[in-house]
Amino acid sequence: MQESVEQLRRSLIEKHAAFRQVFVELFHDLVSSSEQNKEQRILQTRESVALIWSLLADRDRPQWLKSLMDLLSRPRSAFPYGNLIDAIMPLRETAMNHQWVFSEGVEDSIDFDEVFERHRKESKLGELFDEVVNIMTRIIEAQGMDSRVIEAVLRRLILLIQKNRNGSFSALPTWLKFIIGVLKNFVIEELRSIPVLGPLVTALEKTFEEIQDEVSIVMTKSYHELETSVISIVPDILYTRSGSTLSVLQSTQPTLNQMG
Repeated sequence: MQESVEQLRRSLIEKHAAFRQVFVELFHDLVSSSEQNKEQRILQTRESVALIWSLLADRDRPQWLKSLMDLLSRPRSAFPYGNLIDAIMPLRETAMNHQWVFSEGVEDSIDFDEVFERHRKESKLGELFDEVVNIMTRIIEAQGMDSRVIEAVLRRLILLIQKNRNGSFSALPTWLKFIIGVLKNFVIEELRSIPVLGPLVTALEKTFEEIQDEVSIVMTKSYHELETSVISIVPDILYTRSGSTLSVLQSTQPTLNQMG
């Protein structure tokens, strides 16, 4: 029996890895590709989800898998691309990082999201996100703004910010990187071609830089607290030869320097 469970685990991990690759490509194509490419990528992603689906009993299927199967199966006439990306964005981090666990048990754990949430509330992120939404709204309403496509993208980004601004420890950097990438690749240069929008574009870029800096600060504080918690649990094994405490998480702290 153990061998069968291990075989299932390996198969799930393999198919999940393939799914993650196509899922990342789905987000890119929904934003930038032709309708034909969008449909092909949606079908490819659904097929990848279906392969994982087929290996699991219904009670073992995680909610993100069920949600994706439903969303990717809906007809486009009733569920446009914009609605689709809004619906799958909150599922992205959970779907990408799901761990397939086959044993049950209760163990002490640290609530990463609780620690992050506390530091997030103490930060300037709330007011910075408000400022970004305000700048985007002013750009949309500016007299020189005559691109309906860019206007639609900005409105979509505003909705994404409003829905995800209080994202979890792992989700916030992911969707923030996605939005910054869309701005850099599809929006900023177009806006720069409209002289009257120059100051607003500069303000938008500056505010996003401040957001990245603030997220890095919040994550560093969160990691420091988590590191301290871990060390307090196992003090006897976390010392270097000199007797100083080993910084077990120092090399694993994520940064936002590669965003966009």
